[in-house]
Amino acid sequence: MSPAFKAAYHAELNRRMSTPEGRKEQREAMARMMASMKAAKAAKAAKAAKAECFHIVRCAVTDEERCRVRRALDNARSTGDTQGTVLALAMLSGPCCN
Repeated sequence: MSPAFKAAYHAELNRRMSTPEGRKEQREAMARMMASMKAAKAAKAAKAAKAECFHIVRCAVTDEERCRVRRALDNARSTGDTQGTVLALAMLSGPCCN
């Protein structure tokens, strides 16, 4: 990057930050960045928890998995599927889910 480009970039950034709209855009951008960082951290923790799970029936770790297993449990209960009920309960009750 040339020094002239850097100077122009910083001047434009400073100009934008001097307005209320620019500051609002910056806050929104920071909020989006923080949300994506939190999501990445949660995904990394879920992946680590899955990697450490050595149960015969794999534990449902993420919120999406737990929601899917809860729906399967509801379906198994409504249809009288005892094996499906047992499997879903095993997936929801493992220590990896904490």
